[in-house]
Amino acid sequence: MSSWVDVKLALRSLAHSPAYAAVALLMFTLGIGSAVFMFGAVNGYLIASLPFPESQRLVHVSMAEHASANDWESAPPRLVADWRREQRSFTDLAGFYFGTINLSGDDRPERYSGAFVTGPLFDVLGVPPALGRGLTEEDDQPGAPLSIVISGELWTHRFNEASDIIGTRVRVNGEDAEIVGVMPMGFRFPQREHVWVPQRVDLAALVFDGGVTMDVVGRLRVGVSATQANHELQSLYSAMVAEAPESTLPSQVSIRGLKDWYVDNGARHIILTLFFSVVLVLLIACTNVANLTLGRVAARRRELSVRATLGAGRARLVGGVMVELVVLASIGAAFGLMLGEWGGAVVDRLMADSQESPPYWVDMTADGRVVLFTVLAALGSAMVAGFIPAWRATGGDLNAGLRDGGYGSSDVRSGRMSRWLVVFQIALCCVLLIGAGLMLRSAANLNYADDGLGDRNAITGRIGLFETTHPDAAARWRVYERLEQELAALPGVRSTAVASQLPLTGGGRIRYRPAGVEYVEQGDAPSARWAAVTPGYFETFGVQLLQGRGFGAEDGQEAQSVAIVNAAFAAREWPDTDPVGQRIQLRYPDGVFVTVIGVVSDFVMSGDELYQGVEPAAFVPLAQDPVRFVSFAASVDGDPSNYANAVRAAMLRVDADTPIYWLRSFAEVTALVTFMSRLVATLLGIFAVIALLLAAAGVYSVLSTSVARSTREIGVRRALGASDETILRMIVGQGGRQYLVGISVGLMIAVGFAFVLASLLTGISPLDPVTFLSVPLMLGLVSLAAAWLPAKRALRIQPMEALRQE
Repeated sequence: MSSWVDVKLALRSLAHSPAYAAVALLMFTLGIGSAVFMFGAVNGYLIASLPFPESQRLVHVSMAEHASANDWESAPPRLVADWRREQRSFTDLAGFYFGTINLSGDDRPERYSGAFVTGPLFDVLGVPPALGRGLTEEDDQPGAPLSIVISGELWTHRFNEASDIIGTRVRVNGEDAEIVGVMPMGFRFPQREHVWVPQRVDLAALVFDGGVTMDVVGRLRVGVSATQANHELQSLYSAMVAEAPESTLPSQVSIRGLKDWYVDNGARHIILTLFFSVVLVLLIACTNVANLTLGRVAARRRELSVRATLGAGRARLVGGVMVELVVLASIGAAFGLMLGEWGGAVVDRLMADSQESPPYWVDMTADGRVVLFTVLAALGSAMVAGFIPAWRATGGDLNAGLRDGGYGSSDVRSGRMSRWLVVFQIALCCVLLIGAGLMLRSAANLNYADDGLGDRNAITGRIGLFETTHPDAAARWRVYERLEQELAALPGVRSTAVASQLPLTGGGRIRYRPAGVEYVEQGDAPSARWAAVTPGYFETFGVQLLQGRGFGAEDGQEAQSVAIVNAAFAAREWPDTDPVGQRIQLRYPDGVFVTVIGVVSDFVMSGDELYQGVEPAAFVPLAQDPVRFVSFAASVDGDPSNYANAVRAAMLRVDADTPIYWLRSFAEVTALVTFMSRLVATLLGIFAVIALLLAAAGVYSVLSTSVARSTREIGVRRALGASDETILRMIVGQGGRQYLVGISVGLMIAVGFAFVLASLLTGISPLDPVTFLSVPLMLGLVSLAAAWLPAKRALRIQPMEALRQE
């Protein structure tokens, strides 16, 4: 009962101080809301378990040349089959790789994200289908009728939850298939897939390291650790490699928790960095409320003295102040929870449409852990903001409050503490602003980086052709040739291109060997970016031809094998020789030799090159290497989005059974490549702006309170002839000293924070002088502006008016 009485008294007291209550509530809402928003990401990515039974026993298996390497590779089918047969550490292993699924039937064909799997994947994960059955060993045999499993979402949206879905016949990538199972709603393993298809690989026809490589997931047996399983697989793997000396596979096996595969160290680094930033925001907010509370308890000095005289102990007095803070923090936490939920929903929508789409199990919305964190953040914020001010204000001789009218030694102590709190605020704000400044400048470098591309006003898309419908290279080339003709015929189209990869989107990587050079080990051969392109590729993206000639109609399927290299490739291999006419073996050691017929200017093939610089790249005619999946681009006049319907119609005329996916402007493609860097910079920028506003409010609050406390002193100085300049120097000088101490401490801490951000920066040093000079200047201007209003009020104080005040 007494607790409820305390709450009612606190509400009544706050009602008599609406300005204090409103400002403190706003501070708590912004600080706690920011923290809740980022904790939602920490919870969703780093804390929440994977949605599988006993998920701690699920591991991911990969390989690399060295145990400390970061570029782990997936495993070929023969290796996965051998591991499954001989290992004893797992209940079973299953392999999978991502793929495109063109699904057709009675409706128009649609493209879905899918996974090609081998082994009992659903059994390993411990998730049975909601309807029908999963994929079996029999389904995975070469030549077996094609059986597929679909997601619950696909069953709902495409098949209207048909009760007779099991046994339904559809066409998958041009092949007749039967739906044998439907997974539970929400299941989208491994990332956001809708269809699961058996690989049906003929292992006998593959060499040890041949075939499409797969990610491998396994479930550890009870009592077997990941370390023990790693030792067993490494032993088996070493023996298998020894029996296949021609293998080019890496030498090391690594087992990681499946969640560690999903959320790598880079993602953890970003999430924890942002969480550290919001902790700074929350501390700044709490510091502001602490300053407000100091002023409030100083103003209530007489009230507290009277209550102490009537027998209230110090604990009771402190408790009364703390209940007010807990009430405000609780209300702020409720608003902060809603603010964090809204922010998480916005970011989730943005990421769902990007190349950084999170795994399907990541949920940033509030669950029990987020609610518990919110409660703890509210209580902790109230404690940080209120306990020390309340304890200091209720210490000493409270009876002096009845004698000095609130202008005694306690005010001196409170004023000194307020000034140190502002120093703390300025230091934290400096750290956050420098971090945000570095990320914003890095993002700007990405946006304005010279990617080597000229014309980018184009509409782009991607298609995939399958062996069942387009069984050979000639059939695929006819489709690509016809598509380019249809696109070129559209009004407003200036040039067209079809390629295995467009600029910025990746590009394959191959090993190569210049003619006349031999390598002891296959791994010694250098690698380069690679793409198969049509003649209009370089014109469409404004890439300049520096030497030789471009591709033409004469470079057809039966013509001599040729290639074009970029300037970086030419500089690496033939720095003092004319590259044109040189011969290189692409896809070493099994590929054919090609003759270099031209050199083009450097341009970015993969988004990684925006961070690390342009790599050597080689290009071959698509007619000579018509891969199954290609992208297309049409450089157009006007808004590229206006051409979407015309492009779809053109594809229908070429091949009505092949859907277009990723139909978007090239500007959108560019934005997707830099999305994560821009998102981190934007979030840090938002947190920094909040911190800056809070710090400005803190400086203003302290100086304003200081002027109020110094009213009599200022009046005396006025009466003794002090000038406006002297009064201004006294007020602004106090803020200036706080600024100088705070900025000095903040810069030292910011150096460490800058190096934490170093791996996320592009084109600037962690100690970027522009950022480290501009942030103190900006904070100084903000502090000066915050000090101006209290200083103006001090100048209006008249001597007699001040001396009459009690």
